[in-house]
Amino acid sequence: MDFNKDKIADFDHWSTAEFITILKGEVFTQIRNINLQIPNLETPQVDIIPVNTMWTGFLGSNGLLKNRFVYADLVPEYDDEGNPIIDEKVEKELKRREVQTWNVATFWAVEK
Repeated sequence: MDFNKDKIADFDHWSTAEFITILKGEVFTQIRNINLQIPNLETPQVDIIPVNTMWTGFLGSNGLLKNRFVYADLVPEYDDEGNPIIDEKVEKELKRREVQTWNVATFWAVEK
C-alpha cells in the first residue's frame, strides 16, 4: 500500500491461505477475518482499535482483491406491512458493508 503515492510500498501484508480455489489457471484464496488495524507510518507502529469490526477478502493471482468490512448484524425496523424501513442511517450501514475491488500486486509461496 502506497499512501504517499511515491511509487514505493509503505507496507506489505502477508497471510496464510485459509481456503484456496483454482479456477481456469488462476488461484484465489479466502483471507481469514482480521481485526481492524491502523498503521502509523511515522513511528512505525500498527495499532489495533477497540471495536468489533473485522475485515475479510478474497485475493486472486489475477491481482484482484475483493474485500469488505464485517460489522455486527444490521437489524432494521419494519413498517406495518413487514417491509424493512431503509432510512438514511440504514443506507449508511449498508454502504459500509459493500464489497470493494482493489488491484494489488501479489506474491505467492507454496510450502512443501
